[in-house]
Amino acid sequence: MDCMEAQLKMQAVLDNELDEKEIPAVMTHMEGCYPCRQEYIEFLRLQRRLSGASPKEPPKEWFEQLEKQKFRKGFRRLGFFFFIGSYLLLLGYFLFQFFTDGTEALAVRILSGGILAGAAILIIITLSDRLKESRDDKYKGVMK
Repeated sequence: MDCMEAQLKMQAVLDNELDEKEIPAVMTHMEGCYPCRQEYIEFLRLQRRLSGASPKEPPKEWFEQLEKQKFRKGFRRLGFFFFIGSYLLLLGYFLFQFFTDGTEALAVRILSGGILAGAAILIIITLSDRLKESRDDKYKGVMK
């Protein structure tokens, strides 16, 4: 076993992810290899230091203030507008090229148009249902 393989496996040993049959080979390598043994000791020290550490969460007020910021709402709407607008323009360009090119068979153009029309109808129905649902939502003001 070379040092690179041993170093990869020693991390697995520390995480209890290595098969029990492979552990003796890693330990034997570390007994005979001073740099790998030192790296294993450093891994152990680091693991002990990190075991007591826990990340701090920001307070709930921070999230509430973030959602209430006017410029954030404005930029979110602007980004949404640019994204949807660009997408629709690109889709329109593709459809125009597809249907005016003339190299595609008529049946393919008709079937593609049917698929796109069906998808558009489903999207419009879904959006209108979502808008109606959001207007009539009696739990709208309840915090999650």
